[in-house]
Amino acid sequence: MKKADPGFIFKEEANKIAIEICTSLYPYCEEKGICVVGDLRRDRSQVSSIDIVCIPTETTIQTDLLNFGPARTYGFIKLVNSWLKMKGDPVKGKYTQRVHPVHDVTINLYMVTRDNYGLMVMFRTGPVDYAKRMIDKETKRVGMESKGGYLRWKDTDNIVPTPTEEEFYRLVQEPWIKPIFRTG
Repeated sequence: MKKADPGFIFKEEANKIAIEICTSLYPYCEEKGICVVGDLRRDRSQVSSIDIVCIPTETTIQTDLLNFGPARTYGFIKLVNSWLKMKGDPVKGKYTQRVHPVHDVTINLYMVTRDNYGLMVMFRTGPVDYAKRMIDKETKRVGMESKGGYLRWKDTDNIVPTPTEEEFYRLVQEPWIKPIFRTG
């Protein structure tokens, strides 16, 4: 039986693990707010990690005596904290890296909002050179830029919502390309 390269797992096994992880995240994320990205989404034969972009649901909590504000749900935080922490924070952070305790695989979890979900799915799907070209060239061509993890109008700095990857492509006036065909 063929073995994956050191530090990698075959995509078939990675897909099963990704489905398990996404299924466990599902109750704590917005509807249509979880996407496997990176090498696995680009259908590479071997991957070194499971990369996921998600929109954690929020609840309103009391932040001090007189004020209330949004916070990620306890279930989301508890689940992510059940995985071995490498770096990052699921409470307020945008990124955390974990190791799955059963499968011993690295999980890169990117926590976003509905307004930057499409941008981040495109960016985290990659590959890096492709994503950088889309950000550096194509957004500027239509008067936008990526700043602080959001697509913004250059002249006003207002956020341009990208609730889906397809919406990001529509905004930059480029055709959506299947991840397997994306190259730098």
